[in-house]
Amino acid sequence: MPLANNTNTIACLGGRMMRIRVGICLGLWALALALCAAPRFSVATPDALAFRGVSFVPLTPLVELWGLTVSVTPEHGRTLHIARGARQLTINRRTGVVAWAGQTWRSALRPFTRVAVDYVPLRPLVIALGGQLTQASSTLTVTLPGAPTAWHVPLKSQPGLPSAYRDASIELYLVQRDGTGRRRLTYDTVDDTLPAFSPDGAWWVSARAGALLLRQPAQPAGREFPLARYRQMPTPDTWSPSFSADGQQLLFSCQGQICLLDLATDRLRVLADGVYPCFRPGAQQVAYTARNADGSNAVMLLDLPQGTPQRLATGCRPAFSPDGQTLYFRRDEEYPGARDRGTLFRLSCAAPGGVARAVPVLAQAAALETQVSADGQLIVFGRDGARPGIYLAHGDGTAVRRVTTHANDGIPYLSPDSRHIAFHRGNSLWIMRADGSGQHRLAPAASTTYYMGPAVFIPASTAVLYLDRPQTPLQDLGL
Repeated sequence: MPLANNTNTIACLGGRMMRIRVGICLGLWALALALCAAPRFSVATPDALAFRGVSFVPLTPLVELWGLTVSVTPEHGRTLHIARGARQLTINRRTGVVAWAGQTWRSALRPFTRVAVDYVPLRPLVIALGGQLTQASSTLTVTLPGAPTAWHVPLKSQPGLPSAYRDASIELYLVQRDGTGRRRLTYDTVDDTLPAFSPDGAWWVSARAGALLLRQPAQPAGREFPLARYRQMPTPDTWSPSFSADGQQLLFSCQGQICLLDLATDRLRVLADGVYPCFRPGAQQVAYTARNADGSNAVMLLDLPQGTPQRLATGCRPAFSPDGQTLYFRRDEEYPGARDRGTLFRLSCAAPGGVARAVPVLAQAAALETQVSADGQLIVFGRDGARPGIYLAHGDGTAVRRVTTHANDGIPYLSPDSRHIAFHRGNSLWIMRADGSGQHRLAPAASTTYYMGPAVFIPASTAVLYLDRPQTPLQDLGL
């Protein structure tokens, strides 16, 4: 009997251990799936400036990439104290002297502060922090103790201080909807634009001088498509990037032309002259805005791949409902005989003959500040004048209600789940629930009055992307 009892006890213990192991495996598997499904954004590695045999990099991205801590002396912020764990060094921004562990090194670049960016010499910084730096061709490879991977920094050789390397450009930032986790994503020499996401959230695209940059959320680098025919970047508030339903084509406007990029073949085609393009769901058609001879705008519909544009109505900024059967557009500009400026219209694309007469939905909405929810059931818009603020209405224009009363509120942007609205209050980015409650600041005031545009909600995430022009890297670090 004792032997039998021992055998039963061992069997029970073995069964429990098996269940525990199975539970742990299932938990780890679920955690792995969650991590894979959640969008992950990496800070883009900064470019290095190389001249006189020395490589310099902006300080702020190194802080985020390497987990550095930075402090400054109270006296005019003259000395930077940079540390990683027990290792540290100081940099005198006035004399260019770097000191660590009894060693000193004088920089060829003085002062370290140029306009709004602190550049630091990379080699003494890496040595002082106990790392290694090697150079191969045009890339610097940095390895720090305890870092999971090496950092690869593209090297730009420049004779002296390059005037083309512009500081304080417009950069891309990420922040959670509750206002936490704010961090800068890009450190570019040119202005960034708000990105557009593919339907599955696997790709996002942004524009920069003469090129499109297509990236995955977890990849700081990406595929770049040069736009050789254009000398300037697409205008941030008119380029309107849009992915096809299968994510294989990208539609956008650049310098007043509607362009279509095939992501599988990298073929770029110009479809027509116009701005604000969008795909029609469930059909091989594109709607966009064109200019009439009298100065007014026209909403056009174009069949792909080689169709003839069809004029639908006078107006601009077309947007389809998710089923592709309803088209919304606005009339914002002054033109001869205009009496309905600022009115939102809709027309049915399912009527006999293709398109029905446009029907006014909402009047007196502030120009450029109207958005219809993905399901067409909610309209969010801004108004100025006697009763300024952010307003909501049903998809048919009824039940208009005012949700903010601040005179400087505008540029509202509705989240894909229609639960939150991001908007600008003056030069600051704010967010609130769709009913107007829970208003709080997402980002500090922009350093300039530049039109930063609306925010972008990341698909299947609680994070928000927005643009800002940083003032100084130390302010960016919260110092």
